[in-house]
Amino acid sequence: MAVTEDRVETLERQVRRQRRWNLALGALLIAGGSIAATAERSIPDVVQAKKFEVVNADGRVVIRLDSLENAFYESIVGSGSFWLMNGNGVPAAVIGCGTAGGWLTVQGTNPEQTPFMTGLSAATTDNGGTWRGGLFLRNGPRIKNDVVHLTMSPDGNGLIRTYDSKGAVTSSSPASTPVE
Repeated sequence: MAVTEDRVETLERQVRRQRRWNLALGALLIAGGSIAATAERSIPDVVQAKKFEVVNADGRVVIRLDSLENAFYESIVGSGSFWLMNGNGVPAAVIGCGTAGGWLTVQGTNPEQTPFMTGLSAATTDNGGTWRGGLFLRNGPRIKNDVVHLTMSPDGNGLIRTYDSKGAVTSSSPASTPVE
């Protein structure tokens, strides 16, 4: 019988030892979890990237912040821009800046066929003249498609100009406003 009692006693010691290890491990897990839950989370002061995009549930870009590395106007290459797109990923509004100043463009869903409205805060050279900022209505995305300018002339006066489909001035108010 001594063998059976020795075996039972050995098993009881193993169970007590295992229970102590289990309690120690449980306490360690609770302590580690508490420390992790109360640890201060670090938030970076600056986040940098060449481009940020927000996409909708379909994966289409609806907001983009970028640096216009491939812009078609030299004066805005490398400048900042903020794009708002419709649900199909087509730009509907763009706010940007360049070496000459800032601009805002609002357009329809088909940029090749719908009117653009562009506002500029600085001088630009379009259709043979230098304008001191203003509002430009376009029938398409390029300068050659300008149809109306509401702007300030080089001499500081208000100016309204309309253009035909070939870019020729069809009317100007005041009519005698010089073009630089």
